[in-house]
Amino acid sequence: MSKTAGLLRRGARWYVKVSVPRPLRAKVGRSEIVETLGTGDLDEAVRLRDRKRAEVRDRIERLARGTATKAEQPGYLLDTVRHILADKLDEHQAYAVLSAAIEKHHGPHADDDDSTDTSEARLAYARLGGTAGLLLSEAIRDHLADLDGTVTASWRNAKERELRGLREWLKRDIAVTELSRRMLSEYVGKTINASAGAPVTRRNRIAALVSFGSWLVDHGHLEANPMARLTRTVREPRRADVTEHKRAYTPAELLQVLQELRARLPVGDPLLSVVAIGAFTGARTEEICALKVADVAADRFSITRAKNANSIRTVPLHACISALVGRLRESGTDYLIPGLQASGTDDKRSHSLSTRYRRWLDRLGLPPNVDAHSLRRSFMQRCEDAGIPVSSVKLLVGHARSGLTFGLYSAGPEWQRLVDAMGKVSYGAEVDALVKSL
Repeated sequence: MSKTAGLLRRGARWYVKVSVPRPLRAKVGRSEIVETLGTGDLDEAVRLRDRKRAEVRDRIERLARGTATKAEQPGYLLDTVRHILADKLDEHQAYAVLSAAIEKHHGPHADDDDSTDTSEARLAYARLGGTAGLLLSEAIRDHLADLDGTVTASWRNAKERELRGLREWLKRDIAVTELSRRMLSEYVGKTINASAGAPVTRRNRIAALVSFGSWLVDHGHLEANPMARLTRTVREPRRADVTEHKRAYTPAELLQVLQELRARLPVGDPLLSVVAIGAFTGARTEEICALKVADVAADRFSITRAKNANSIRTVPLHACISALVGRLRESGTDYLIPGLQASGTDDKRSHSLSTRYRRWLDRLGLPPNVDAHSLRRSFMQRCEDAGIPVSSVKLLVGHARSGLTFGLYSAGPEWQRLVDAMGKVSYGAEVDALVKSL
């Protein structure tokens, strides 16, 4: 992630930029909020950024609640306590205001036995007395603030959606100590597992909750994680459908893709180059699009802008793409793949290109379980077919080499052995010859 992520330069000052969540934009009246950090020094701005963003997000939530919460709605009593604390009323005034709010909140339902209202009233009194502990909304805010600058924007947004989904399902704020296994199991069962999402999608959604529970434990707010092992509630279908599982291209499918792209795309279109390089390096699409000319030598790629530390690697240049890469290096541009603009939530150069590629695959009649990432799967499949050792394949594609022997004590085989391994990768005479001619 860029050092200036979330920052904006205006004149001599740095500002923080915070996007307002879509569900709150109508209430807040804005799509983003920009506030000064009061400094022109970048290092100081980076130091202040996360705290300021957390403050702005908290203000956004309070502003949205203030315009949405009515006396009869859940959350009214806690909002009243927030206003009391903000106004710094003395004890007598504070309890008088809260008592009036409780009477107003319960008025139309005074005869109802509503445990939710009773629980919120108890929490409001505890909050006013300073004994309530951390609220769920505050924990979500602090957890997301901890993630800023450490994960991609899309990952952070996915976590925010899941945590706010839990908060909205509860229909009220609660102390995190009220989070119970029964409550969370019911939420997962009625929302996530009841959805039409694929098992892996549901597990990823639940994992966002599990990691939040771990954060609560790590920061001393809970003694045990009530969300632990909830991913076990996801059930696989009894009969597997192979059409749903992502897979590698067959050589015939890859030949069809390359032939169609070469025949129909204008000369110099970056899509054909990315597909060819992906098939013969196993690199992720964004890794290829982020390559600069300075990262490429006559016989190798140096992938330094990568997904994680294991993905930083040097990859031998396959003979089939040598001529193509040579022409790209001589193009005089900064990036190896020219003509791309960063876009999407994470400002990736591959964002719009991946979308284009998916449309091409649909136009060619290829199934949805092959995609841009299938080029990486195909490379690994060809490595396996060529009998290349798994430890070498992991070095080529940027996977962690696990185990004490190779994971800790060995830095990997000699360079020439990786070069020899790369030379064994082949998709057959037709595909290899077509790529060489690009």
